[in-house]
Amino acid sequence: MKKRIGKIKNMFYKVFSIPIVRNSNIQKGKNVIIKNSLIRLVNSSTLIIEDGVIIENFDLFINNGFCIIGKNCILSSEYPLKSKIKIDKGKLEIKNNCVIKSNISCRFGGECIINEYTIFNYGYLRCDEKIHIGKFVMIGSDTRIFDTDTHQKLISEVRRKRTVNDYPFIGREYNKPNTLPVMIGDDVWIGENVTLLKGCKIGNGAVIGTSTTLSKLIVPENATVVSQKPRIIIRGNNNDKK
Repeated sequence: MKKRIGKIKNMFYKVFSIPIVRNSNIQKGKNVIIKNSLIRLVNSSTLIIEDGVIIENFDLFINNGFCIIGKNCILSSEYPLKSKIKIDKGKLEIKNNCVIKSNISCRFGGECIINEYTIFNYGYLRCDEKIHIGKFVMIGSDTRIFDTDTHQKLISEVRRKRTVNDYPFIGREYNKPNTLPVMIGDDVWIGENVTLLKGCKIGNGAVIGTSTTLSKLIVPENATVVSQKPRIIIRGNNNDKK
């Protein structure tokens, strides 16, 4: 049953189930559950929701983009907070049996692929070029994965003029920032509060320790990476063993 809450611009509607759209396409499989979620499609967008998907307390907005959510995936967030997927001229593929709790943004033709049995806890992914996440990947809470600088570096006069013209939408971007692909292999474990910036390549089976920040780094298969070198403090000794 479609529930119409209120009419908005371009003849689209806010809904708590499958939305009413024009010039866009939604394909919904069997046994799909959508609760307390807002889905909006504009400008010839496509959303494919395959069998057994659960979307709960999770908003999706697609503008001139493509999104496929594979079989038995769960997109959920804890009430009253909501996570969001926003695709603006981009592509997102979430393969079968994934659990997604994080915010995801795809812009400027960016392509993001999240493969089977991957869990991405509460965090943030921003894709302006390409992000590829392998199978059986565990991503901890508060982790950020960016293949982009997110903003262009402009002289202060230009940035101020844009800010004044766009206010209250501060920081809106009209051109693609600097980007480099981020590639994460299979069976990777990424701890909490990790930041992976553009150009990172993480090999299969690698472990990225809590609160680690990486940029343009190639991590070999089965390697472990941490931000700080650990120290062992020996009792009864005034010297640190490093």
